[in-house]
Amino acid sequence: MNRDRWLQCSCAKIWILASHVWIEGVRQRLLAGFYLLFLVLLVSSLGLRQWHFGSSELKFLADFGFAAISFFGSILTVVASVHFFFGELEHRTLLTLLAKPVSKSEFIVGKWLGVFLLMGAFCAIASVSLAGLTLARASELFARGDSALEAVASIETKQVLLVGLFQWLKFGVLAALVLLVATYARTALFALAVSFLLLAVCHLQFLIRDAYVGVEFVPLRWVARGCGVLLPNFQLFAVGEEVTGGNPITAAMTLHATFYGVGYTVAILFTAAFSFRGRDVG
Repeated sequence: MNRDRWLQCSCAKIWILASHVWIEGVRQRLLAGFYLLFLVLLVSSLGLRQWHFGSSELKFLADFGFAAISFFGSILTVVASVHFFFGELEHRTLLTLLAKPVSKSEFIVGKWLGVFLLMGAFCAIASVSLAGLTLARASELFARGDSALEAVASIETKQVLLVGLFQWLKFGVLAALVLLVATYARTALFALAVSFLLLAVCHLQFLIRDAYVGVEFVPLRWVARGCGVLLPNFQLFAVGEEVTGGNPITAAMTLHATFYGVGYTVAILFTAAFSFRGRDVG
């Protein structure tokens, strides 16, 4: 009974921390600002339709939109995670929170959950906006008598929303990774620099692993394999090209990405919480 009561209390504190991140993210217009940047870039892609390099117009628009979601979403995830972590340290409010008492583990999980919810909202509205734009443009092409049937069939609204879901899972892993870096970093600038570096490495992780898989020097091969295990492969969540190429996202792909993302997120958050326990915040 005491264990259940403790669990409920812990979950309540985590939710309060997460809701604070959500409220501050909305109040400081982080979500609105990055969505506005995404929307401006998405609308501007209509003026670049003539440079679609031989692909269908709707495929070009969808690829452009998927890249924009990944680009702006990744930046927002890193910036928000670092901002809300170091904001508590710089304003000395973390000491007040820890005296409530809120454990350091609850603090890490609460901050992650808040950023994750913020990114869920970004992915949802960005994906809906992209789906609306492609549908509107497809209607115009059909009204003019253009043959856009093949392009529309490969970019269903459901598939666009699933791409947004995959990106949301990636942002969840990235937020946990940034918080892990923040537990070691002493300044927000250093945390930002290392986080963006890790973001690039995680996108190129599969290349590093594949480049050394056939190397005869055993220690180097094990290092490459270690990178493949310790660092998440963000290319697993990059399914936009598959969708626009006519290969729909299947239930098996979605389940695999979900378990992969959740597994890495839990493992990284556990490591971050363990790391943060030994940090002096006084």
